[in-house]
Amino acid sequence: MSDRATVTFHTSPQVKARLERLATHTRRSRSFLANEAVERYLSDEEDFVRAVELGLAEADAGELIAHDDAVAYLRSLGTDAPMAMPDTHRK
Repeated sequence: MSDRATVTFHTSPQVKARLERLATHTRRSRSFLANEAVERYLSDEEDFVRAVELGLAEADAGELIAHDDAVAYLRSLGTDAPMAMPDTHRK
């Protein structure tokens, strides 16, 4: 039994050409590069979905940060004096 599956998808000629150029430059197959891209995309999207689900569960449990505290925290990021993340408040 094979541990491989075939997936076919349509893309633009420009994307196909880019894939072919990258395959040539990296000495990898188009299939390898496409599989790597799909793996990375799926991993990123799965992480995002988990984070959203966690955030929704926290919100449902009343673990919220006050709007003004969140704004102040976000504005402080990237400055010389970033604030600590604010504590959650039960609503």
